[in-house]
Amino acid sequence: MCSSSSKKQLTILFTPFDGFGHVYGCIGIAEALKKRGHRIIFGVTTGWKGKLLPYGFEEILYGEETIPSQIHTNTIKLLGNELRKNSYGQLEIFHHHAQCSFVNMVKNGEPFLRDLVKKVKPDIIIIDHYVCQPSLVSAGVPWIWLFSANPLGLSEENCSPRNSGYATDSDRNQWDRFRKEVKRIYEPLWEEFNQWLIEQSASPLTKQMWPFFQNS
Repeated sequence: MCSSSSKKQLTILFTPFDGFGHVYGCIGIAEALKKRGHRIIFGVTTGWKGKLLPYGFEEILYGEETIPSQIHTNTIKLLGNELRKNSYGQLEIFHHHAQCSFVNMVKNGEPFLRDLVKKVKPDIIIIDHYVCQPSLVSAGVPWIWLFSANPLGLSEENCSPRNSGYATDSDRNQWDRFRKEVKRIYEPLWEEFNQWLIEQSASPLTKQMWPFFQNS
């Protein structure tokens, strides 16, 4: 698809999470694809207006005017004291609040993304988000999940739990305790979100690699 001998121009749609790290991670990949002759389109919030044009990418904007860093600044102002706790203590409030915010963000953006796919008619969609977006994964278009935030955060029994900070040679009993707490806190939200996905005609989640996203 991306070999220098390929003559077919593909329309590639990037839909990153509204954050600097996610967008810049996508930019790096998009630049390489553009050099191969492909058309690059970013579906981003209005706070990114004009910031992607210098790279030669197209922008399709949605939502209210925002400052990309503001979502994270507001979270730290609200929950900064929670970060003084150890990784286990952060699960109940900080991480749960973050995951709820991600789910709500996806639900609110769903109408736009459905229209975006119809408008762009992409050949490939590259998604960089924490939470599955049904309009993208069920659009009948090949999609790739880019997890720029933390590739080492994917579930693997022989690795310490994501967000735990535990060493690979640390006490496995701590690992089990951490995973049980994650399940206790996230399970109700996961069940609710999974049911919503099904109602949006998307396939149910599997919990294999990342609990809130399907395997691509």
